[in-house]
Amino acid sequence: MLVQIMRLNLKMENKKITNLIKKFKKHARKEGFLLNPNKSIVKMNIKGMLKNKKKFGELYCSCRLVTKNKEKDKQIICPCIFHKKEIKSQGQCHCGLFVQKNTKIKRREK
Repeated sequence: MLVQIMRLNLKMENKKITNLIKKFKKHARKEGFLLNPNKSIVKMNIKGMLKNKKKFGELYCSCRLVTKNKEKDKQIICPCIFHKKEIKSQGQCHCGLFVQKNTKIKRREK
């Protein structure tokens, strides 16, 4: 029974991830950039957003700190208000979810 519940939860999470990937690809295409071709970066970011959704009620960017000030935190609901400027100046947004077309992906130092 526990294994079945775990499988169901995993299946539901994978469906949420797939749906968000579609949503973010559509957004990127509309704006003239791309979803990062590195699938592990995309999944890591989306899993972080889903954790934020569960904890705080919104899909806050996984690379931003949630202040719990609803008005201020509206700015960091993904896609956040900063992503377009970051993509233009750095070739990718801060978390690396979105990237410019024809740009080599830079790996962040840990």
